[in-house]
Amino acid sequence: MSTENELGELPDEALIETSQQVEALNSDLRLRILKLASRPASVRQIADQMAMPITRLYYHVNLLEAAGYLHVVDSRKSGARIEKIYRVAARNFTPGPKLTENLDDVTKSAAALAGLIMGPARAGAEAALATRLRGGPLDGVIGRSIVDLTAEQFEHFRIRLEELVADASKAEAEPGAETQPYSLTTVLLAVEPESSKG
Repeated sequence: MSTENELGELPDEALIETSQQVEALNSDLRLRILKLASRPASVRQIADQMAMPITRLYYHVNLLEAAGYLHVVDSRKSGARIEKIYRVAARNFTPGPKLTENLDDVTKSAAALAGLIMGPARAGAEAALATRLRGGPLDGVIGRSIVDLTAEQFEHFRIRLEELVADASKAEAEPGAETQPYSLTTVLLAVEPESSKG
């Protein structure tokens, strides 16, 4: 079996350029699979980490592979079967310039992509806030701010934010340490001056 060093460094970014790729990301379960496959893993290993039946994951792994998010990087014999080893194609996936050429309705596709980003974030925020309102802990940070920035300040902040997200994505726990998945959604956009006045 190949080692991680033999596989080389993961690219920082891969592009989403087809409607098939957009649809493949429309699932919290598949997003978790991609996170767990940041290191080479078999479907069985991913299923074990997710405490889920392996049969439930094959469809999702095959879909992610067909969309180009997962690559088979090795294989090994497991009993009478050959077990594939998967790894993500890149650390991050972002809409590419060809995406609009491959979509019939840009407005509909933009709404779908925004839904992919914001839908899980909204559902997570609602669940966390409901727990907090029942007197439980808020295991995370939820907030919204509007700030006035110069173009230079914005660029500085954008770079710092991207570096923080990249650092969090690459963070690795000590072997044997208990970890908890956290969802991080970033949206930093210019707003109309009227919408910032309360």
